[in-house]
Amino acid sequence: MTAFSTIAFQIGSITSLISGFLGMKIATYANARTALEARKGIGKAFTTAFRSGVVMGFLRAANEQLVLYITINLFKLYYGDDLKGLFEAITGYELGGSSMALFGRVGGGMYTMSVRILPGRLNGTFRKMILEIQL
Repeated sequence: MTAFSTIAFQIGSITSLISGFLGMKIATYANARTALEARKGIGKAFTTAFRSGVVMGFLRAANEQLVLYITINLFKLYYGDDLKGLFEAITGYELGGSSMALFGRVGGGMYTMSVRILPGRLNGTFRKMILEIQL
């Protein structure tokens, strides 16, 4: 039973990573299209941004539900009528997906924090270099 939970965890992690990657690709293209539509007016830009957000959300949800459905049906071949064992094995799927989302959020937070800190440090370094050159 532990092996199936581990497999479900890995499948959930991979599904979450693929869904996140596809979502970021859609968001990147949508940002460019929204910027182009903003030339025509705020209403068209909002409509484009809203529709692309809906597409990204539905893609992620549909992708994860499809893989979960396939995983449950594959695990049913082993478990048969033992629903308790099946559901205990499947819980690893959501744990894997959630942990990848958590790691992505923490990693993104570290990236944005480094972007905020870096300019201040660079400015201090440049000031020191300029002072040394003037001496």
